[in-house]
Amino acid sequence: MSKRIAIFFFLTLLAGTFYFSSCEKSILPTLSLASDTLSFPAAASSLEQTVITNVEWNLYPNSNWASIDITEGEGETVVMVSVEENPDPVARKCTVTVETPTITKTFLLIQQGMPE
Repeated sequence: MSKRIAIFFFLTLLAGTFYFSSCEKSILPTLSLASDTLSFPAAASSLEQTVITNVEWNLYPNSNWASIDITEGEGETVVMVSVEENPDPVARKCTVTVETPTITKTFLLIQQGMPE
C-alpha cells in the first residue's frame, strides 16, 4: 500500500512540474512617448524623443525633411530627431509612426517657416 502511495505522490509531483513549467508568463505590451509633439525652428536642428516600451519597436518618419538616428530597438530609448532647414515662409508638419507588434502610435513634428 505504501508503495502505491509513493508512486501516486511521485506521479502527482511529476505532472505538476510539467504543468507549471509549461506556463509562460505573458507580457502585456506597453508603448508611450515622452512628447506628442516636437516643435522645431526654421533652421536645421535636432530634438530628443523618448520611446518607452517593454517590447521591440520601429520608427518611421513620414517625410523627406526629417530623419531619426535610431529607427528600431527594444525597451526605453532616447532617439534624436533631426530636421533640415525649412526655406519656405510657411510652417510644415509631418508625423512619425512608432510601431510595436501590437501597438501603433504617432507623434507630430512641426517646423516653423523661415521669416521673410
